[in-house]
Amino acid sequence: MEIHGQTERLDAIREIADCHGLVVIEESCEPLGAEYKGTKAGNGAFSHGAVFAFYPNKQITTGEGGMIVTDDDRIARLCRSMSNQGRG
Repeated sequence: MEIHGQTERLDAIREIADCHGLVVIEESCEPLGAEYKGTKAGNGAFSHGAVFAFYPNKQITTGEGGMIVTDDDRIARLCRSMSNQGRG
């Protein structure tokens, strides 16, 4: 879990995920602006996507909601479908 500017060992997590066919989604709101091995948290270098929560106690606030970022079309389609209770 990334928190307050600290990231987890993203390369180790990605290595484990790749060995088991898992997708890595970073929680990237808390460590906003943090870097891991020279790359910004949430940029996709070590993950398949990132989420940013917008709840009032987070670094970015809008009151409620959040944002998912990915460059993987399959994950993007799944997220869109899930945001609409599985419809299209």
